[in-house]
Amino acid sequence: MVNRGGPPRLLGYASQASPKTYSDLDFSTPGDTDRPENNNKITSDLIIITLSILLGLSVLVSIWLATQKRTARQRNEVINQELLAASQDASVGRRLSVPNDPESAQLAHTVNRLFDALAERDEKIQERDRLFKDFARTLPEIVIVHDEKILLANESAASLIGLEATQLVGREIADLVKPAYRALFRNTMAKRMAGENVPQRLEIQLINGNESGLWVEAQSSSIEFHGHPAILTVARDVSHRKSLEISLSCSKRQAQYTLESIAEGVITTDNDGRIDYMNVAAESIIGTNRDDAAGHRVGELFSPVDDADRRPLGDPVERCLAMRRRVNMGRRAVLVSSAGEQEHSVEISASPIRGPGSSISGAVVVFHDVSEMRGLTRQMSYQATHDLLTGLINRREFERRLDEAMDSAHAEEAVHMLFYMDLDITAAHTRPKLYKDG
Repeated sequence: MVNRGGPPRLLGYASQASPKTYSDLDFSTPGDTDRPENNNKITSDLIIITLSILLGLSVLVSIWLATQKRTARQRNEVINQELLAASQDASVGRRLSVPNDPESAQLAHTVNRLFDALAERDEKIQERDRLFKDFARTLPEIVIVHDEKILLANESAASLIGLEATQLVGREIADLVKPAYRALFRNTMAKRMAGENVPQRLEIQLINGNESGLWVEAQSSSIEFHGHPAILTVARDVSHRKSLEISLSCSKRQAQYTLESIAEGVITTDNDGRIDYMNVAAESIIGTNRDDAAGHRVGELFSPVDDADRRPLGDPVERCLAMRRRVNMGRRAVLVSSAGEQEHSVEISASPIRGPGSSISGAVVVFHDVSEMRGLTRQMSYQATHDLLTGLINRREFERRLDEAMDSAHAEEAVHMLFYMDLDITAAHTRPKLYKDG
């Protein structure tokens, strides 16, 4: 080639004294360097080559990332399948296989530790359930865990309707209750499940194959059973107590009917002498009703006095409780109301009410209105001792009184005077005579 005035050039490589990079290599032919279009073409080729290399690297990286992602997805899928299998058979004792990938291996180890913790907790729960079932099975009382349906029951509950304990599970709890008490039982249990305040004890009748049913005292409390809110109900047989209560109630009612029917007045008091019961006859004699008399003492309503000299006879209840024995107020007692408006001739007796161990829990006062009988007695006594014509005492009564006076004079060293007057109107004059006793 012709050198156009410039220094001589070597084709292909630069001199060894000054090494050059790949970008400094000269691929031009002699005479081309002086053309601008040739330099631009070389630059464009270099850019294309660089971009091609980068594109290839990007494709390789994308393929590698896609492969890693697919591998991770497959490993996660395996872990998910194992977790799903463990959850479906409710087994917390299973363990996940550990993959080679460090991140997946760390996840598998974490899940396995969680499984170990759950297995330990599940074992404790199962042990507690076994203890509870063994304890409930040995109790003679009826033990049921339930919400609206029975979740757990012991043999005592199952024997009510002749089934096994496992056969009760899933049945309505209210089916064990007699129809008369089902609404009460359902409402009480619903309020307890809702967290409202309800009585802890409930007396109801359960179905037991007999027409009378089984009286029980059911005590309930809110618990958590297998992770869900539930109710623990323990029912104790109280049939014997209920029969006694019914018998006592009938006896008490019969006794009350009897006391309300008799003519004698009856008052009962507590140990402090305050009235707690009064029958109809007592209301009529005293002149007050039982509601007003309740809580008062007998002495606040009436005062018994002696019919002869009107001296007070005292409170019969106070005397009875103080002496701890029966007290009789005599045959000449007169009952005077607190206002002094009414008087009744009565016979009064007060007796202590004795409880177990001879303890005294109060007193009972019985008084009989003898006003009519005492009036007849006075009339007969008067007619027997007085002259019908003059109204004076007859000879027999005179002798009786004279004997009493002489006896008292000798016994008490007293002095009596007797004045004798002749009432014979035919005599010229009356002849008074004085006699001295003794």
